[in-house]
Amino acid sequence: MGRNAKSAVDAGVVDFVLLPAHMPAKLMEIHAAYASQETEGKVQERPVDGEILKNIFSFVRQNSGADFNYYKKPTIIRRIDRRMAINQIGSLQDYLSFLRENKSEQELLFHDLLIKVTSFFRDP
Repeated sequence: MGRNAKSAVDAGVVDFVLLPAHMPAKLMEIHAAYASQETEGKVQERPVDGEILKNIFSFVRQNSGADFNYYKKPTIIRRIDRRMAINQIGSLQDYLSFLRENKSEQELLFHDLLIKVTSFFRDP
C-alpha cells in the first residue's frame, strides 16, 4: 500500500480496504443496495419513519454535540442510506440498533453527515 493510501486508511476516510480483484464485487454489492431506490436513473425518496430518524439524530447529538435536525432531510437520508448500504443493513430500525452498539460507526456517520464546504480551496 502506498504512503498516501495508508494515510487515508489511518485517517479513517475509506470505507473498505480491498485487493483490486475484490473491488468490483464490493462495488456491485453496494450498488445493489441503491438499485431498488432508482427509477430511470433518479433516486426515489422512500418513506422514512420520522420517529426512528429523530432517534438517530438524538443519538448523534448525544455522541457528537452536533444537531442535524435542521439539515435537509433528503440529504441526511441519502447519507444514512449510504452507511446502511456499506454495512449491509436493510432498515432504519436495524441501523439505529447497530449505531447504538458500534462506536466506530457513530463516528463514521457523524463525519458523513457533515457537509464539507471546499469552495475556499477552489480557483474562482
